[in-house]
Amino acid sequence: MTIKKHQGWRGLLLAAAALLMLSILPVSALAAEPANTTINIPVYMQVAGDTPKTDEAYTFHLNAVDGAPMPDGSVNGTKTVWITGEGNTSFGQISYTELGEYHYTISETKENNQRYTYDKTVYSANVQVSWKNKVGGEMIATLYLAKEDGIYKQDKALFINRYTAPTPILVDPPVQKMVIGTPTVAGTFTFRFAAESAAAPMPDGSSNGVKTFSRVGPGLAEAGMITFTEPGEYSYTVSEVNSGVSGYTYDKTVYRITFMITEENGQLQQSTQCYKADGTAVSAMSFTNTYKSTSVLSKTGEESSPYTWIIILLISLALIIFCVIGVRKMKCFD
Repeated sequence: MTIKKHQGWRGLLLAAAALLMLSILPVSALAAEPANTTINIPVYMQVAGDTPKTDEAYTFHLNAVDGAPMPDGSVNGTKTVWITGEGNTSFGQISYTELGEYHYTISETKENNQRYTYDKTVYSANVQVSWKNKVGGEMIATLYLAKEDGIYKQDKALFINRYTAPTPILVDPPVQKMVIGTPTVAGTFTFRFAAESAAAPMPDGSSNGVKTFSRVGPGLAEAGMITFTEPGEYSYTVSEVNSGVSGYTYDKTVYRITFMITEENGQLQQSTQCYKADGTAVSAMSFTNTYKSTSVLSKTGEESSPYTWIIILLISLALIIFCVIGVRKMKCFD
């Protein structure tokens, strides 16, 4: 019995020693595998102002502070992602194996598109890693966001870029119609304005890159207003349509007019060049038609009056009678 009691006290002492060692050792040393948790930090993009014709690609950076853990694909403590147009993306999963606070900054790269005002905000991201429910259990990572120049918590890292479209350039290239001669009735002249590429904007009323327009008599004729909204080089040809009106010789000149649209400081600028088909530079597009009457007694574009022919017949008949009478008188004197 004495031996049994001694063994009992010995067991109690061993159990007490084991409990003392457990209280001294850190919790992490007791786990079979190190605990870990992850977080994926998102970033959001929004565009204000005018609506861009094409979506821009925006660049964002997540930068680690003091060697904080980073997602895969990071280079020298920086992870870069892109968003095309409005929307959101994330920097990727970051894994944490130790309790603590980890700090990052989130920022956008200022690109060279002069139509945008880029968001200069820098966000401070603070990730706190703690026990979820109890010490030694599951860890949890919690993200806190604030602007670097502010103290208030932010719901998300939101960047807002403002897009301002430049003021469009409007042109209405005129053509000059000149007529040599004196037609009794003013003719109607038609012109053809044609784009050399599908990208060239056209006036209202165009069809398949061609606009026809007319003028009665000499003077200025206009194809209609053309609206340029983007930089580029836009070329057109301008010619006169041979309408086949009797008495007119039509001008066969073909002009090539080019509008060069450039952009500077968000404003469109325009310059114009105009050439004939042989390469001669001109300051204006002018078409000259020559008119010559097809008959002395007829009017252009109209049939001769029947009274005119009656008068001609009567005169001819009088001449014949006069000649016959004259011949008879001469025979009488023989």
